[in-house]
Amino acid sequence: MTYSIRNNLLTSLLGTVFLVLSATSLIVYHDSQQEIRSLIDEHLAQSAQVLFTLVAHELREENEKYATKEDRFDELKDHLAFHKFNTLLAFQISVAGEFNFISRATPQEPLSDNSGGFSQITIDDETWRVFTLFDVNDQISIRVAEKESIRHILIRRITLHVLTPLMLCLPILAPLIYLLINHGFKPLKEIGDDIKQRDVSQLDPIKTKIIPHEIQPLINALNNLLVRLERALKYERDFTSDAAHELRTPLAGLKAQAQVACKTGNEETRKKALAQLLQGIDNATQIVEQLLTLARLDPDTGLDKFADINLHTVITEVVTDLKPHTDRKNIAINISVPDTAIIRGNHDALKIMVRNLLDNAIAQLAQDQNGKIVIVAERNAGNMILSIIDNGPGIPDSEKELVFNRFYRRNNNKPQGSGLGLSIVKRITELHNAGITLRNPDAGTGLHVSIVFPA
Repeated sequence: MTYSIRNNLLTSLLGTVFLVLSATSLIVYHDSQQEIRSLIDEHLAQSAQVLFTLVAHELREENEKYATKEDRFDELKDHLAFHKFNTLLAFQISVAGEFNFISRATPQEPLSDNSGGFSQITIDDETWRVFTLFDVNDQISIRVAEKESIRHILIRRITLHVLTPLMLCLPILAPLIYLLINHGFKPLKEIGDDIKQRDVSQLDPIKTKIIPHEIQPLINALNNLLVRLERALKYERDFTSDAAHELRTPLAGLKAQAQVACKTGNEETRKKALAQLLQGIDNATQIVEQLLTLARLDPDTGLDKFADINLHTVITEVVTDLKPHTDRKNIAINISVPDTAIIRGNHDALKIMVRNLLDNAIAQLAQDQNGKIVIVAERNAGNMILSIIDNGPGIPDSEKELVFNRFYRRNNNKPQGSGLGLSIVKRITELHNAGITLRNPDAGTGLHVSIVFPA
């Protein structure tokens, strides 16, 4: 199932807005109805008060033109017949218990008793909301009423008028939210289009005009991945090229020796060809092993397990493995590495590093020169310094940097290896953030290799 952040965000926002607007509408609807009912009730009470004031004034007015009390009530009826309350509200006016005036469309029976305040009454299936105002002194009773059906219509109209803006918010906000989300995701779309249009060999970092702060870590991580991928592919290409280059000549030599062994009729020549064939196989095997070792030391794929490593243990293991070679050439190895020589690193890689350095030193020492190798480890300013010193012919200053290149072989009379040993050593020191230097010993000939492991 495809998950879309944009669609999920759009659905979440619209759903949230809908819920908020619905809840707000319900609250507004409820509060508005209560408020409108209170206002209408207040209007009934005010209307009753106005009518009471008008009636009381007319009844108390001393005017000789009214011969009788009935004449005064007739004048009051004529006056109220044209008053605005006669068309908007239903009311009953009684003095001393007699109905003196009833507005049009008003029931004939009393709408309430003389107890003041609000009340409700149902007459002929019609419910009325009534407010009664009774004056004990003048025996004046004012009843102002309104049909509940009319009140409901009025309340609905006013409430609808209040809620209309809220109901229009969602249709207005929905396309606006959609446009804003699309605009916000535009940089992501540009990045996606950039990656989609790339060729498989195009691994340069992603660059866009505007990168939102929230996805900057993602872009940085992706660019770092592209850099590592480009380095890994380059490493693979170099490995393939190196393997093809270095194995072509040995394989050709092996083929030639095999042909000689097959074609010659001379037993001595056959034995010599087979011996050279075996030596060539050993050399090719060494090259393959060194190439595979170098491949395993890819900084993006290897050495992910670092731990506290005792250099004394690592060096002792390597020296023990090389003892048959050192004994055959009468080479003495002096180890001056304390048990406290602890560094953070990878045990197997450090063992390969020391092995290659000692292999290189042993190869350069002649069998009859009383060869000597000194291995020293000491701490200086917090750094651990590993030194391997031999009394061989050494390396000229002009070649001290070149020997770290792949397949570099010195032009001397010593046996030639694969040319990868010091390249491997250099790679391992880089993976341990260590530095390596080659210099002449303080006394005599030979080579002094120093590796500085940071604290």
